[in-house]
Amino acid sequence: MIEIFQAFGSGVTGALGAPMLPLLPALLAWAWTSARDRTAFAPLGFAASFALGFALLNAGAGWFVDHADSGAVLAGLAIAAYGLHAMGALRVPGAQEGAPVLGLAFAFGWAPMPGASLAAAVQFGALATAAYGAGLAVFAWLANPVLSRISRGIFSGARNCARIAGMTLFATGLAIVAGLFAEIGFALDGIFPALRSLG
Repeated sequence: MIEIFQAFGSGVTGALGAPMLPLLPALLAWAWTSARDRTAFAPLGFAASFALGFALLNAGAGWFVDHADSGAVLAGLAIAAYGLHAMGALRVPGAQEGAPVLGLAFAFGWAPMPGASLAAAVQFGALATAAYGAGLAVFAWLANPVLSRISRGIFSGARNCARIAGMTLFATGLAIVAGLFAEIGFALDGIFPALRSLG
């Protein structure tokens, strides 16, 4: 049990690591759209499915690992489609309740660079790895209630904020489909070596 809490804590610090930096704008963009839509339990569903996807991808072997590339493409398309929905350019039925789907998409779309903390979590099994993944999603599920309060006081700028959030998600999805996300993470890892130990 101690290992699970340690893995979660390592995931929280890993959320500030260089490999996570490309994902943070998209996570905050999702948190804004979810807060704007007042979707109940969205942060919990997102974090749980992100953690599940992260554990499945880091299990070491199996169907999900073997099809990780295809999964990343589908994940990128799902994120891009949600971005278009947030902008109002595409109507996706049930998108407001799609937090678990988006959580899985973010997990499969992000190609992490394993660090010492992630390696330790994987060593303790799938539950610890999932706890690490839940920690990584901390900014998404903590930012949601904060942004929800902010959005209640914003009326004139809400539409522009939604467009910016949607464009951020759309660009993130396209970057994942094109296979650029991992390259961006590696580049940032070289630019910010001090953040390398966090993940």
